[in-house]
Amino acid sequence: MAERLETHAAGTRCWVLDDGRPGHTGQSLALAQALGRSPAQTPVQTLTGAPCLLDLKTAADAGLPEPGLIIACGRRAAEASRRIRRPRPGLWTAIQILDPREHRQAFDWLIVPRHDRISAPHIIRIDGALNAVSDAYLSDAGDRYRELRDLPCPRRSLLLGGPGRYCRWRKTELAGWLGRLCDRTRQDRGSLLIAWSRRTPDWAVEACRALNLPNKLLVGWKPSQNAYPGVLAYADRLYVTADSVNLVSEACACRAPVSVLGRAMASGKLRRFLDAVERAGYLSDAADRPRLRETERVAEALIRRGALLASAI
Repeated sequence: MAERLETHAAGTRCWVLDDGRPGHTGQSLALAQALGRSPAQTPVQTLTGAPCLLDLKTAADAGLPEPGLIIACGRRAAEASRRIRRPRPGLWTAIQILDPREHRQAFDWLIVPRHDRISAPHIIRIDGALNAVSDAYLSDAGDRYRELRDLPCPRRSLLLGGPGRYCRWRKTELAGWLGRLCDRTRQDRGSLLIAWSRRTPDWAVEACRALNLPNKLLVGWKPSQNAYPGVLAYADRLYVTADSVNLVSEACACRAPVSVLGRAMASGKLRRFLDAVERAGYLSDAADRPRLRETERVAEALIRRGALLASAI
């Protein structure tokens, strides 16, 4: 498939608009990679609360070639993408990940979560967030973080998000999750690997640091500490907090079985997403359970529908 994508994408330049939110930019970069492109990552800055228009002259002065494809994720990046494209419609393809809420027809393609319940001919609906997790990703992570092989099995990996609008867990819930994981880890003399995100509150990070376990690995979000791919690759079982569609999607793309913590507290569209994930079998303990890998499926769908032909000229 990769060879097909690279052939199709030959000569096509791509901009990925970065709104400063890693969860958004990561989805755009993952799709660009699946389409065989090496994107120019263009920051979207804010000026008096609104996205600043990056015009083509400014981009040319900065050494950025004019794109054949723009990929954006999130509402701020969507507005910048729409403004960039507006003076030159039809000369490149604009792909928007996540519902922009406004000006939906301004984009050639929208990649929208199924739990948002919107549809249109130019919409591709997805079951989970786009990400880079694949067999090749996990194999590469295994090679890069070989030191994790020395940790005793079974290795339990905890992916810790943060309380949010649709899932408000507190210190008491976290204490219960950590207590049960520590008990199981002591009983079978395994290891506990914990990775947290930018959204994880300080009190939750401190609770993880305070755990008294002989075989414990803590991984923060900063690049200097980020062995997150290794935490995914070497997990015998993954535990992920229910608050993050991105984290749950990445966990369900891995080989290890997945348990979602705090699922009963989830509400609204987050609850719909988690229910759909369970119905589709992504949370099954079966060895042959499906993997939630939407990025390749979306890339194939875009090519199958001729979505990139205008930008490949």
